[in-house]
Amino acid sequence: MDTLCRLTVWRGTSSGFIAMFSHNGVPIHSMVCGYEDIASGRPMTLDTEMRIASMAKPITAVAAMSLVEEGRLGLDDRVSGYLPAFSTSLLATDNERDASGEFPTRPASNPMLVRHLLMFASGVGPGREKDSALVDYWNASGIYRQPSGDLTSRVTALSSLPLLEEPGTNVDPVFSGSKYTMPGKSNIFVPSSDVLFKRVTCCLKMPAHGKALTGRVTGANTRLSF
Repeated sequence: MDTLCRLTVWRGTSSGFIAMFSHNGVPIHSMVCGYEDIASGRPMTLDTEMRIASMAKPITAVAAMSLVEEGRLGLDDRVSGYLPAFSTSLLATDNERDASGEFPTRPASNPMLVRHLLMFASGVGPGREKDSALVDYWNASGIYRQPSGDLTSRVTALSSLPLLEEPGTNVDPVFSGSKYTMPGKSNIFVPSSDVLFKRVTCCLKMPAHGKALTGRVTGANTRLSF
């Protein structure tokens, strides 16, 4: 593994890696290679902070399921109960625009549920769908492309975009972070970093990690401090 990581950095495919293994809670191997900052030549270290990207998904899921256990969140709760704007979401009936330049839509037959977010089956956001005008529209209008606004307003704006599929009918591969987190990360599951700290990272004896989280599990914007 060390050789593969170093080879990948040498080829320029990735800037650097941190890898660590433990057995029964005891670190048995660690390695770093590459650069924390390529421009300045600053090397990667075991203390380098970095984006956790899709690792935000299991953290969000654990926090969500702890709320389910306490009866504070239901897997069959409608997402619109937390984000009312999603009560009027429409389903695209074609991934290409019609003669008027709009996407043909109809009301979704199934309500979007909390479990659909956890299953990658909400219909929100492109994952590995084939290229189409609708996928391009989502990519151009997604949460990171909006010019301004806080997280809640950005997620609410997504409700105006046509769903790519009927909620609950198609489980998308784990590849797609948008289907999982776009509605869910707007304080449905994780209202603050304290929730993550108390329910997840503290239980794992990772206090520094919990305190470093931003309070919203955003994948690309969530940072852990090693």
